[in-house]
Amino acid sequence: MTATSGLVRLGRRRLGWRQADLGVRIGCSASTVSRLEASRHPADIRLLTAAATAVGLPPILLAAACGITTGADPRPTRVAPHAPPTEEDPMHRRTLLTAAGTAVPASLLLAIDDALAVTPTGTGTVPVDHRLAQARKMWDTGRHTALLAELPGLLGDAHRAARSRTPLDHARLSACYLLATQVLGKIGRYERARLTADRATTYAAVAESPIATAAAARELSIVLRHQDQPAAAHRLPATAPADRLFRISPAGADLYAVGVHWALGDAGAALEAGRHLRPDQFPTPERTSRMHTDLARAWWQYGKPEQTARELLAALRVSPSEVRDRPSIRTIVSSLSSRHLHTPGVRELALALTR
Repeated sequence: MTATSGLVRLGRRRLGWRQADLGVRIGCSASTVSRLEASRHPADIRLLTAAATAVGLPPILLAAACGITTGADPRPTRVAPHAPPTEEDPMHRRTLLTAAGTAVPASLLLAIDDALAVTPTGTGTVPVDHRLAQARKMWDTGRHTALLAELPGLLGDAHRAARSRTPLDHARLSACYLLATQVLGKIGRYERARLTADRATTYAAVAESPIATAAAARELSIVLRHQDQPAAAHRLPATAPADRLFRISPAGADLYAVGVHWALGDAGAALEAGRHLRPDQFPTPERTSRMHTDLARAWWQYGKPEQTARELLAALRVSPSEVRDRPSIRTIVSSLSSRHLHTPGVRELALALTR
């Protein structure tokens, strides 16, 4: 593949999109996107530019990858007059790059990286059950930044408690990693989410807990799907116990159907599945706002910017982080701002992303 098509592919994967998702945004089929990414020769420049813009590739980087010079001063910019030469840690550099364009501070992601590399020392001052319950409440209310700040300490305390080697403490440790997987997946950090999901699975197996094992398998399958590994994701649920382990309601099933049809590219079926959904059918702000964002994605796929903006505004009012922290939703807002700025609600959405 060319350097440019490779950058498009990297950008798409960073956002957690399938080739079909990118195709919808730039007006072509998944097979066309596949050919674009695999091409060993320069592609249609208009299509390439559209794809690069959709995945957030800066114009100057696109120009450089295409071999286009800009006449800019090639000398490096000095950002501090007496700064000593440094050799930046590649992991930290990647973290800072992937944090750009989201509402999540890079410092929190760096702290998560450190916690996953070296287990933090537990404080032991607050029972793990209490800390986990508080962290779960942060998740339910969409406080992603607060939860990310809490995770290193929570994992440290859970590891400290697991020194008892009792099944219950190992199950709690699995639950902590499970929560980490959920929030990292929510903000589009799938590589980290894969690591935490693997650990949740491992500690659930050590605990010999069917419930923890099934929960870990479910979250891991979600991460694998976002990493373009559908076959592996499909196999995982079959390993879970046959008992009903998750609370489900008719509304929850309908919302799941919305997501399935949207992922398959059938926006009409997604909207039909969700036409009876109401906010009062969901127990937490996280689930309620997820209903609105899933419907917004279906409306966007259907080509209805006004309805898309309406659902995203509803999600913003229930849980602002559901709109601000998710790369895929931020991309829709950016597209609305550039193409449909005068549509009711779009200016408010765009302003919300800058706060």
